[in-house]
Amino acid sequence: MSRDCKARTRCTKCNGAHSTLMCGVRLEMNIKKEESEAKEGAVGSDKLGDVALLTAKIQVSGSDGTVVIAQVMFDNGADRSYISSKFVRKCKPQWIISAPMPYSSFGGHSTDDYYHDSLIEIDILIGLDFYWTLISPVDAFQINNVVAMKSLFDYVLSGRLYKTNATCTYSVPQSLCISSVSDSDLCKFWDLETVGVKPRELVESYSETKVFKEFESTVKFVNGRYEVALSWKDDSAKEKLLNNDVIAHEGLGRLMLKLEHDKELKKEYKKEFDGYESHHMIEEVPRQDISGVNPVYYMPHGPVVKLSSSSTKIRPVFDASASCYNGVSLNDCLSSGPSLNPDLVEVLIRFRRWSIAVTADIRKAFLQISVQEKDRDVQRFLWPRDDDTIRHMRFTHVPFGNTASPFLLKATIKHHLDKYPPTSVVQDMKANMYTDNWLSGVDFAVEAADKFCEACSILADASMDLTKFVSNSLLITSQLCDKVPFINSDEPNTVLVLKWCNSQDSFSSDGINSNSFVEVVSTKRSILSVIAESFYPLGLISPYVMYGKILFQELWKLGLTWDQEIPSESKLKFQRWLLSSQNLKNYQIDRCYFPQKAWVKLSHMELHGFGDASEKGYGACVHLRVPVENGSYKVSLVSSKSKVAPIKTITLPRLELMASLFVFTISQLCEEYS
Repeated sequence: MSRDCKARTRCTKCNGAHSTLMCGVRLEMNIKKEESEAKEGAVGSDKLGDVALLTAKIQVSGSDGTVVIAQVMFDNGADRSYISSKFVRKCKPQWIISAPMPYSSFGGHSTDDYYHDSLIEIDILIGLDFYWTLISPVDAFQINNVVAMKSLFDYVLSGRLYKTNATCTYSVPQSLCISSVSDSDLCKFWDLETVGVKPRELVESYSETKVFKEFESTVKFVNGRYEVALSWKDDSAKEKLLNNDVIAHEGLGRLMLKLEHDKELKKEYKKEFDGYESHHMIEEVPRQDISGVNPVYYMPHGPVVKLSSSSTKIRPVFDASASCYNGVSLNDCLSSGPSLNPDLVEVLIRFRRWSIAVTADIRKAFLQISVQEKDRDVQRFLWPRDDDTIRHMRFTHVPFGNTASPFLLKATIKHHLDKYPPTSVVQDMKANMYTDNWLSGVDFAVEAADKFCEACSILADASMDLTKFVSNSLLITSQLCDKVPFINSDEPNTVLVLKWCNSQDSFSSDGINSNSFVEVVSTKRSILSVIAESFYPLGLISPYVMYGKILFQELWKLGLTWDQEIPSESKLKFQRWLLSSQNLKNYQIDRCYFPQKAWVKLSHMELHGFGDASEKGYGACVHLRVPVENGSYKVSLVSSKSKVAPIKTITLPRLELMASLFVFTISQLCEEYS
């Protein structure tokens, strides 16, 4: 058999001219030599050598002539054949036709019933619709539970293999693992602890980028509001979208089935769409335009319930990342543009200066910007009438959900503010407007009326309304309640991921809901998700978060897979750590550095930085100190940062130097923006 095999692989055990799977198995048979269209054959299996899956490694030629290696698996338990979207993007095949089909997804989650060495990434799955077209049941041979079947790609093997290791008595199940945590995703998570400390990468000015120049050249002011074009990656990106109305109909059917079980949710969800339509934010597609010449894309949608919201408790959320038949989504074609937001830590540091603080946000900010008519057909969605007939709708404004929306919003606000003289209010809005949230304040109550009324007037010129004003000053609230919409509540408000209790003017933490995690925290994946909930940009709870990261690093050193059960001793440590988070509910820190003191009147301020390191990690904190009456001083914590030591051993003096660098960078940041 090995003489006739056209595969160029050799056994990894004995370097023989056969597959590693067949090492130790002798097939006594004669096989007629035939020509095969495949240039390379391979079989997939578990490297522990128990069961061989019916797989082959083939060469696929794309529409542009690019030859790509694909891993194929034959599955006679599947009624259809599939190809992964990742491989579609890699191979770029020629698209022939789209056809509707009912399906239920396979995979989609990971399981702990596998060993790391047994993972095979499948690019193409051949179901029964093509199975017997590619495999011949006649040319099949079986020896020792191993079956060799003739396929279009030469022989493929399957079945239980002969065990050469007598001590191997267990069975290893095979499974496809999907959505594991990539190294890049993990790096992004660990980078969160250096927000405000890690030096910014040198990039070209946003005003010099192609996407920003195109925005400036296409933005218009029409009928009292701004109208923008969607920011496409390139001129041909729009043409890659396929009409996915069949997929959208299926998604709407599932959504309506869900809403039928909750009549109140359905009523409130419909009310939101009615509001959009009455404000001309959405429109029905004219019947003659449903199959128009423009590229068409339908966005799936669903309700998101947020009972803590003071304005919109139920809102529709649209998914522009849903793929068409060719694996391409709207988000794949749009450019996210350069980040126009100020640094998050800088905004929070400045927010703590004022003795009187005020926050506000723009009402339905994205929906206050119109989209040019030529781009509206890629913002379609489906919604039923009262008689259950389907309406084809589309957004006339920018929806929340596509990757270009944040850039279009910030670029529009910047474009609008640049029209005004650089007054203190305009400069404040440019520096402290994070997406649609404005964090500001004043030192004296008499300044408040003019400042906030001017801000409302500026944005009103762009048909944008500042709403949900919150302040720690009852005097400000009472003076301006008839001019701006203030929220009076003793409940903490969320201010850029921080909990701010405005009545006490302090930041607080909810801790982690230990009751919901004590039983399920048993894998690296679930533990990482808990740690991610503890993100605190100013580092005011760094000692608590640091302990969790040290425990996670200990698990990492054990070499466990993402979904493997962790040792009982480690599980007990994490449960104790979670329970200790309840103490954070009693922890509060003043929002203002020095309450009851005007920032402009403070003098002789000093920044004091402290840093230290151990074998497990290093950290730094910076305090602000000012002289007060009677020759005494007041001190306030500005920010702190911590980081686990690298897994590769580093000397303690070097770690202490890294802590000193932390002190320097945090101090620089605080000096510049506080």
